[in-house]
Amino acid sequence: MNVGSISTSLKEEQSKISHALRRLAECNVITMEKKGNFRYYSLNKKTIVPILEIIDKHVMTCCSVCRYLGRGKCSH
Repeated sequence: MNVGSISTSLKEEQSKISHALRRLAECNVITMEKKGNFRYYSLNKKTIVPILEIIDKHVMTCCSVCRYLGRGKCSH
């Protein structure tokens, strides 16, 4: 997503989103691809995505509330 899309989705100011994305990119949590005048951001597929998959698996295995409600993601 680009900054504008993220800003709209989160209902936050673009400047706040840009600052946060810069910090996440500096730590390699996200990657940035430049296309024309736009920058597109995505999660680091090599490290962050596998971590999130492990967390999802843990929640569905160990969170009795989420298992009981059949939720794909824990909301509490």
